Amino acid sequence: MIRTLIAGLLLGFVTTLSGTAMAAEKAVEFRFSHFLPAKYILFQKGSEGSYADWMKSITEASGGTITFKVFPTGQLGGGKDHYNLAAKGVADIAFVNPGYTPGRFPVIALGEIPLTFKDAISGSAALWDWYRDLASAEMPDVKVLNSFISPAGTIHSNRPVKQPNDLKGMKVRPGNATVARFVSSLGGTNVQVPIMDSRDALARGLVDATTMGFSSLMTFRQNKLVKYHLNLPLYSITFVTAMNKKSYDRLSARQKKVMADHGTPQWSQKIIAAWAQKETKGLSDMMADGNEHHLHQPAGANLTAWKNATAPLNAAWRKSVSKKTSLNPDNLVKNFRASLDKYHAGQNVGAP
Repeated sequence: MIRTLIAGLLLGFVTTLSGTAMAAEKAVEFRFSHFLPAKYILFQKGSEGSYADWMKSITEASGGTITFKVFPTGQLGGGKDHYNLAAKGVADIAFVNPGYTPGRFPVIALGEIPLTFKDAISGSAALWDWYRDLASAEMPDVKVLNSFISPAGTIHSNRPVKQPNDLKGMKVRPGNATVARFVSSLGGTNVQVPIMDSRDALARGLVDATTMGFSSLMTFRQNKLVKYHLNLPLYSITFVTAMNKKSYDRLSARQKKVMADHGTPQWSQKIIAAWAQKETKGLSDMMADGNEHHLHQPAGANLTAWKNATAPLNAAWRKSVSKKTSLNPDNLVKNFRASLDKYHAGQNVGAP
């Protein structure tokens, strides 16, 4: 009886202290900026396995002391501006595609090399497990909360692309800087167009081809504009969630722990889960849209040609890392491969 009474008093005391600590914390509302449509699956409210899920969990874990106000569709700045938005405090948190600023972030660009990842779920965990110890050096102006990859993208065009040489002379809208270099190495011309404007570029004939996943092709209403598709998980886009350092520093120790608890490789997987699931239906949805579509799935010597075409990218990545950082590219690749193996994430057809 006495033991039960003492235990109850202790529990009440601890609960009171916890509640007092939360009450003493400053409530914050983070401005979260991104450049995608407001209802895009990655940010869709109520969607399990998305940023919406991540934000909801943080709010709950913080006892309601951390909340978010989302600014979609590039309201605070264009896609290529988002790293600077977080660095300068225009946004507290920003969704960043490092590939939008070619050459600025050479280390994470390893994850952009085509034919690297097996899928977005395992690949996202592998990327962040590898990159989280490197992020502060490569992105010193911000606090990187996590990183992950997109579901695989490929080439959609208005004339057949079956082998790498078919890109010669074509105008292509690339998904990131590495894809841009890939297109250039094969004799194509890159036309840098934000994803929100890519449909207009196709419709006006400014580009002959675009690169994205099948579900994204449907989301951005480009499935009626292209009828030839390379049925190959060609590349992924790397993303990071960047936070303004002053906004982070203002948090209490408990609030910082909440953010850290939501910055694990497992959370990288959760954030991308809904998008990845949607992408698994992207191809079948496109084929059923009532338009004319032609698929080419590389195999044999044709697939080998696509594999071999990534070699110049691997060499260029090593050169860029050696030139712009003090890191050893061989060690980076070794650790990257170990992370791919740990999560069974490698496609094993284009690893550096």
